[in-house]
Amino acid sequence: MQRRFLCFLLLSACAEGLTVDSSATSSAPTDPTEADDPTLEPAATSADSDIDDCTDPDDPGAPVVRHDSTPITTDTTWSCDAVHELEDASRLFVRNATLTIAPGTTVKAGDYSYLVVESSARLVAEGTPALPITFEASRPVDGAATWSGLLLAGNGRTSLGEGAFVEAPLPEPVTFGGDDDTHDCGTLAWLRIRDAGADIGATSAPAIMLAGCGTRTQVHHVQLDSSGDDGLRILGGTFDLHHLVATGVRRAAVEASVGWRGRLQFAVVLHEPTSDAASQAKVGCLELRGDLDHPTREPVTSAQVANLTCIGRDEDPARGNGLDLRYGVRAEIHATLFVGASASRLRLIGEETAGSMEAGSVTVERSWFFTPHSMAYELGDSWHPFPWSLDKTRSWLEDPDRANRFVDPELVSVSWLNLDARPTPEGPAAQVGATPGFDPVAYAGAVPPDEDNWLKAAWIRWPE
Repeated sequence: MQRRFLCFLLLSACAEGLTVDSSATSSAPTDPTEADDPTLEPAATSADSDIDDCTDPDDPGAPVVRHDSTPITTDTTWSCDAVHELEDASRLFVRNATLTIAPGTTVKAGDYSYLVVESSARLVAEGTPALPITFEASRPVDGAATWSGLLLAGNGRTSLGEGAFVEAPLPEPVTFGGDDDTHDCGTLAWLRIRDAGADIGATSAPAIMLAGCGTRTQVHHVQLDSSGDDGLRILGGTFDLHHLVATGVRRAAVEASVGWRGRLQFAVVLHEPTSDAASQAKVGCLELRGDLDHPTREPVTSAQVANLTCIGRDEDPARGNGLDLRYGVRAEIHATLFVGASASRLRLIGEETAGSMEAGSVTVERSWFFTPHSMAYELGDSWHPFPWSLDKTRSWLEDPDRANRFVDPELVSVSWLNLDARPTPEGPAAQVGATPGFDPVAYAGAVPPDEDNWLKAAWIRWPE
């Protein structure tokens, strides 16, 4: 649901607890020219050799630093020599300061807790391949999200104009959106977010929300696991992101709207097999939206996506969408694999979306849609009809010039418990040609067809 006021109903904040570590740090701003490159890898740091300095979060005797709703207003570092805990129902605001979370740190999030970084602040949660940062529930419940997640706000342009806000029962509203498309919300890298997106009243929050973040914001090597709602929700702004993993996310793995302009490359989405909890959700891979109320208002959501692999369920085609385009969005989808019934379904909503397709502002090329069932389409809904017929839509997607395929891309394994998303070296997805404007790789999907399988890296935690 998209409105001028974006509402979350949250529980009231608990009042007391131990305050945060207030040791000051300073962080140099990120070079905006570096943030514009979605393939850039940050330099290695000495933190890789400091694993023995970090507390084992599973040790019952591990030191714990507890954080209540007392705002962070000075530059602060959370170190990995203690487990950091967000108290139940806490709203921890960061304002006029930078919160830095050291590599290897584990944050245990209490029920319905929320970490909110205002547009005057930054969050630097930059782990390393060997020492990822982990946010997870303090009392995990199998198959359920229990805490709210992360919200980072910035002053990048959105189609909502300046001063839009996320309305919630908080001490004051969180505003986002302005005229600074370079706004630095911080860095999220080698980061795992688990068990977020808890139901709060009639709605729920995404695991991570980035609202109005600009080109100096860096997002890469992030895993979103077992989110109760969307994994990553982007509201306007302009920045690139790469190397995302979404496992067991109950709604869209990535949702972008209200004027986001950016590139996404190398993302893997793995839908959870049907279970009592998961069967109630309509899972998704990529949901790209224009502005529902003002589809032509600039900036219009303009997403460029390459090398995404989405592995869906085969049980029920109606319980998911692979690609969901709405309200006049502009989108380019290249060299992407949608595999399985719940991942290969195409959803197109709104007359404005048909207009974007007619104008060539939406394109899907060199991509796979493969399912053991007949490929499913959803064209329009009760409020926002899509004017094309099914035959016209199929002809558009199957146009030979687009070079889309509807056969098995021949991945090594698409099992929930044993995923190996590499294309077989001699398979059809191993050589499709590079996508201009992205890291020039020749294969389709997120993983190369050789031994360089980044999904085996230690920072990713796979289902067991």
